[in-house]
Amino acid sequence: MNSIHTLKKSLKQIATKPKESLKTIAKQADLENSFTLSPSSKTHSGSTSQLLHIAYFQDKGNAGDTLLPITIQDFFRNEEKLTFENRHAHKRVKNLELKKQLKNKSGIIIGGGGLFLRDTNPNQISGWQWACPTETIREIEIPICLFAVGYNRFRGQDDFGPYFTENVNALAEKSVYFGLRNNGSVQSVKSYLKEELKSKVRYQPCLTTVLAQLYPEHFKEKPENKRPRIGINIAFDRPDLRYKGNEIKILTQFAKAAKALSEKNDIHIILHDETDQQCLAFMRNENVPYTLVNMHRQTPGQIINTYKSIDMMFAMRGHGQMIPFGCQIPTISLISHDKLAWFLQDIGHTEWGIDIHSESDITSAMIDRAEHLLKKSETIVAQIRTSQESLWATSLQNRRDFLNAIK
Repeated sequence: MNSIHTLKKSLKQIATKPKESLKTIAKQADLENSFTLSPSSKTHSGSTSQLLHIAYFQDKGNAGDTLLPITIQDFFRNEEKLTFENRHAHKRVKNLELKKQLKNKSGIIIGGGGLFLRDTNPNQISGWQWACPTETIREIEIPICLFAVGYNRFRGQDDFGPYFTENVNALAEKSVYFGLRNNGSVQSVKSYLKEELKSKVRYQPCLTTVLAQLYPEHFKEKPENKRPRIGINIAFDRPDLRYKGNEIKILTQFAKAAKALSEKNDIHIILHDETDQQCLAFMRNENVPYTLVNMHRQTPGQIINTYKSIDMMFAMRGHGQMIPFGCQIPTISLISHDKLAWFLQDIGHTEWGIDIHSESDITSAMIDRAEHLLKKSETIVAQIRTSQESLWATSLQNRRDFLNAIK
């Protein structure tokens, strides 16, 4: 019935605005059809369960957000016969509309991504990215889990509003668990919860950190480069919070390191988001020879293939850190946000990070770390694989717990 209704609506749109409607319908179909990177080869017995998946869905844009929801759906489909109905996290929730969506659903997955952030989709309903009224949450009667969600507050950023605390406690009461993508997020979110709800918060790493385990068919071979290829991702969202007024000094040091490393390596500037291109002026000022990679225009498969071709990565964004790690690429994190440091603490490798506000000579630190990682690449990759085994085991247990809850 829903499919017939959708078809009638689409035909009506085509009749009134043919050119615009065909573009929209094609884009929607492309987004829907892209929601798997690896159709499960397993045969699952029993009936199909349908889940409502609430996330930051997009076809192209911020590269991390493009890839992230697909990994969650593929991960759950590998274990159970499931279908998903997608709902964008920023769409305001209306009580009757949500009740209609939840009809015949077995459960709700919220995540992943840094949804606990107040200035993306700002609202006075929940205070975070999923704008669902507290009263509506209390009426939900099917299992819910947050899966690989991040507490994404920047250093020095204003705290959440008072309605956030009430909303997040109501959601915790209804949830099987809150799976948060690093232990820093675990501790931060616990500080808003009632004592009896804190036990529901657990560690669930982002599935982009275990891409090689989730999609082994994509990692049978690694491309070989004539010269080592160094990827650099520099973030430009919220520059006032990231750079604290020191962007010229910091970005110049980044560019000087890139120039020095370009003598023996090929430099690839990787843009996760369109705003990141503001770093290019600093690279040009230092005469850095580079190849530009517009990853925000890439499909999920292209994103993985791009990172597979890199030999060593400098990353400032969270998914600029986690995706190459998931592809088993040695990575140095350029830390301006606590989430990057939290991830390195979780895997026991804080030496793979440079805090751009506490490091006095960023240029030298970048050069030294890059040369070390390239020289010891085989050892570093083995350490990444060991860390991934633990992250994968944690993810399997959490998946099992939620699937048991919806049966």
